Amino acid sequence: MGRWKNILLNNYLIVYFLVKTFLINSFIILLLMSSNFILLCVYQITWISDLFGYLYVILKAYRILCYSKITFDQLPLLNPYKWPLSIFRVAANPYFKFWQNRIPQLKLGKFSYDISVILALELLSILISGSLQVRIFLFKIAESLLVENSIQFFL
Repeated sequence: MGRWKNILLNNYLIVYFLVKTFLINSFIILLLMSSNFILLCVYQITWISDLFGYLYVILKAYRILCYSKITFDQLPLLNPYKWPLSIFRVAANPYFKFWQNRIPQLKLGKFSYDISVILALELLSILISGSLQVRIFLFKIAESLLVENSIQFFL
């Protein structure tokens, strides 16, 4: 009896997935035929571009934290381990430690230089400019969709 239950259950699942796939495909075809689909696409694209805008702002704020940490580490009269300045160290150290573990120090004779901080800040700047470029690109796509299909909306 258990074997027949498994066969019936498997057949039921196959039929279920076929019907579900057919309904989803027919729904997508109906959406493609309507002009509301274009508006839905534009809405989704602008929503994703807003996420990249938020990422841009967060990365810029984090870059300010990183530069502040480096600045306060270099000033001799300010103790970066005490309360108001320790926030910069706590926020930025994991990011700098991540890159210090992956990038070896540059050895020149007896001396070695840690270039991971410079490369980490440059990578952060690249991510900031990249997020802004992606946001601009998405806005251009949304604008072109609206312009190309504006005739359909008025008919």
